[in-house]
Order: sequence, then C-alpha cells, then structure tokens
Amino acid sequence: MKELSTLLYRDWLEFRKKYISYILLWFSFPMILYLFIVIPFSSYISKAALMNYKNWASPGIWICSSALLSFMYSYTKLKNLLYNQENLNKYLKAPLSNGQLLSSLLIFSVIIGIVQLVISIFITTGLNNDNFNLLQLLLISINIISILLFSSITGLFFSIYIRDDFFSALIFFMMFTILAFSFGTLIPMGGSYNK
Repeated sequence: MKELSTLLYRDWLEFRKKYISYILLWFSFPMILYLFIVIPFSSYISKAALMNYKNWASPGIWICSSALLSFMYSYTKLKNLLYNQENLNKYLKAPLSNGQLLSSLLIFSVIIGIVQLVISIFITTGLNNDNFNLLQLLLISINIISILLFSSITGLFFSIYIRDDFFSALIFFMMFTILAFSFGTLIPMGGSYNK
C-alpha cells in the first residue's frame, strides 16, 4: 500500500508541473464537443426520447469527454514508460510490482476522468439550463465511473501493443468514434429528425 501511495504521489507531482495544460483540456474538451457535434446536429435532430436534443446530449458529452480523457491519460503514460528506456530502468530498479504500477496508472486516470466529468457537468448545465436532480446525477455518475474504468483499462492494454504514433492517433480516433457514435451517446438511435 505504501508503494501505491508513493506512485500516486509521483503522478500528482507530474500533474502539478502541467496543471495549466490539464485545466485547459478539461474546460475546452466539453465545449469543443458541444460546439462541433451537438450544435450542428441540433438543427437535424429535434427530439430524442421526448427531450430537446441539446439537453439529451449533455450526458453524452460527459461520457465522451471523461472516458476519452481517461483512455488518453492511461495510454500515453504507460506508453511513455514502456518505450522510454531511462524511465523504465528507474522502475525496474525500484521494489515495485507490475500490478502496483498499473494500479496507480489506473487510479490516477480514473481521477482525471472524474474531474473531467465534474467540469463537463458544470459546463453543459450552464449552456443548456439543464435541470438534473441529485439522484439523477448520482446514478449517471456511477454509470460513467464504470465506463471510466473500462476506458482506462483499454488504454493500458493498447499502450502495451501499439508503439507507432500513427497507430496511436488512429486508436484515439477509433475510441472517440466508438464512444461518440456507436454507443449512441451523442447521436440518438431513434430520434425525431427535421426534414
């Protein structure tokens, strides 16, 4: 347990060096999704599940932004560790197990995703004047945390096998497409479409 807390503290120190970049990413990512996906599709989709499409897409923005950020964090951190010999040698000399290292990356990537989730909730509710009660937000957040765990584990898995930057970009695009469009988070499966 002491080793795991040390690894999490190391991640926290790395985060503190780049906190401005993370803050910019946390605030810009949901707004980019809203601006380039929700607003253009709102002129074609009038209602989804008897709701206004902009209000309906808010949880989709929460899911996409937080899950994709968790995926990206776990993927890039483990990839940089595995393929940077200097960093890898430090960890090989330390009394750490692979499970502790992967657990610390998994926990911190989920924390990054949860912070993204909270910021996304504030941004989208401010843009749409959404009215979610506390129970609805709690249920949605519990479901999203399970998606964050899945996305982080998927990022760790892909980082072991994919080294090339071109394929890394392809994996990010594929993950975004799956989260945004295949699961119906931003595009409703059965909605009323404007002609």
